[in-house]
Amino acid sequence: MRTIIHLDINSCFASCEQQDHPDWRGKPLGVVQDSGKRSVIISSSIEAKMMGVATGCPIWEAKRLCPSIILTPARFARYAHYSRLFRQICHHYSDQVEVFSIDELFIDITDTHHLFGGPIHIAYELKYRLRIEVGDWLRVSIGIAPNKMLAKLASGSQKPDGLVVVDPKKRLEFLDIHPLWHICGIGSRIEARLHRLGIYTIKQLRQAPVAALEREFGVLGRVYWQWGWGEDYDPVAKAGEVPPDKSYGNQMALPADTKSESETKTILLWLCWQVAARLRSHGASARVVWLGLRHADSWAGAQKATPSATTAYDLYRTTCYIYQQKLKWDGPIRFAAVGAGHLTSSKNITLPLDPWEQKQAQIATAWDKISDRYGVFTLRPASLTGKNLKQAILNGFSKKF
Repeated sequence: MRTIIHLDINSCFASCEQQDHPDWRGKPLGVVQDSGKRSVIISSSIEAKMMGVATGCPIWEAKRLCPSIILTPARFARYAHYSRLFRQICHHYSDQVEVFSIDELFIDITDTHHLFGGPIHIAYELKYRLRIEVGDWLRVSIGIAPNKMLAKLASGSQKPDGLVVVDPKKRLEFLDIHPLWHICGIGSRIEARLHRLGIYTIKQLRQAPVAALEREFGVLGRVYWQWGWGEDYDPVAKAGEVPPDKSYGNQMALPADTKSESETKTILLWLCWQVAARLRSHGASARVVWLGLRHADSWAGAQKATPSATTAYDLYRTTCYIYQQKLKWDGPIRFAAVGAGHLTSSKNITLPLDPWEQKQAQIATAWDKISDRYGVFTLRPASLTGKNLKQAILNGFSKKF
């Protein structure tokens, strides 16, 4: 039986800012990527969350909910500094420390916890060392369980500054008090598809026929079924190992609502250009492309399989098909996201036979060489020249879990 710890630094970006600015402590604070009217809160302090200001909340709404909120621009290098300090502490307890995100870690202490007084003692020691060695205002929620899925679910069930231990013998009782979407990996789209199968609870998920889940989700169907039983066999990476990304994506909050198809396609091209650069930098090719659009409370998303996609042209062509043929979105747009998944090595793909596609691949290769020498986004498509588009590279995301 494994012993896995999941650690989640509470309100990470906002707490780091309060650590650096003592006069902001105990006050509602929101971290923003920029100060534009359409910008959103990317991290809210515990005090702001108590006023209803959540991550992703538009600035105008945050000010309505909490007129006294303090807004400050993001400083990602500073947050990475705090993250590195905490990661160094975690390595004291195991060589199996996996970075899940800038504010989340997994530690496998199966073979080492007896050296440090046991899992619970390690958890309290980590909390203490975070405050003493990294920052006295920082707090962390910790989950301890026999696998990564349960450990993450446990840490998220008691915030802030919580500690939840999942008894392996009572894992089903623990699972059944949570809704489906609390499981990391079951988002709103997957949950909606499960609902169409008549599955509304984790208990119903594990009772569902595996064959039915596999017909709907392919190989992931069995994974979801295993999660319903509290099972997860994904290992924690050892020091120096990087678990492979399962998808890449970039997203953007538009500076103003738009109903223009040409403006929307410009945004999509910009996002595709950035996602394609990330694919090629990791030597990856995508076999699934997806698009998500949002305005106010309306959200729509869809995906499409593709033989292989490595260039912006590949992604843009598929993304436009989804936008026009599958989503058929006809309302205003506030937010857009483009993603590429089902990754495979680009070395394994067949070279294109079409002369136009060959030319696009050559352009992409040349673009990468120029970017390596002069910086990312030195070049961009001619159709984007003069456009006031923000680089969404910091708003990109990679899924590993």
